[in-house]
Amino acid sequence: MNSVTYTSPTSITLNLTTTGATAGARILTVTNPDGQQASGNLTVLPPTAANASISGRVTSAEGRGIRGAVIRIQSSDGTVNRVVMTNSMGYYMIPDMETGITYVISIQSRRFVFEPASVVYTHQDPIADLNFRAQ
Repeated sequence: MNSVTYTSPTSITLNLTTTGATAGARILTVTNPDGQQASGNLTVLPPTAANASISGRVTSAEGRGIRGAVIRIQSSDGTVNRVVMTNSMGYYMIPDMETGITYVISIQSRRFVFEPASVVYTHQDPIADLNFRAQ
């Protein structure tokens, strides 16, 4: 495990590196400082050879596309840092992203608040539904 970020009393963000790990299903158990545990399934996927796009849509709580929202994508090691904006219908696309890499993808808008404001995503194949919805 690379890092744990406590984002609220009931939420954490884990940054895991699976480089060199054998592909397959795992059970991930997290124990908080009070000794409480939570478990979930984790699947380690093998990397694909080709780069692939990451895309999605940013919408209001009512489901309308949000124009001009800023999507930032950063690799967990800091070597990749790209920024795109959503179009008039709220769609965005980040083409030609290296696969097998874990990215932090964050959203920012002057008019809207998002929760979560970022996601950690290990990019294996093209994805077209990495969406954000405003509160």
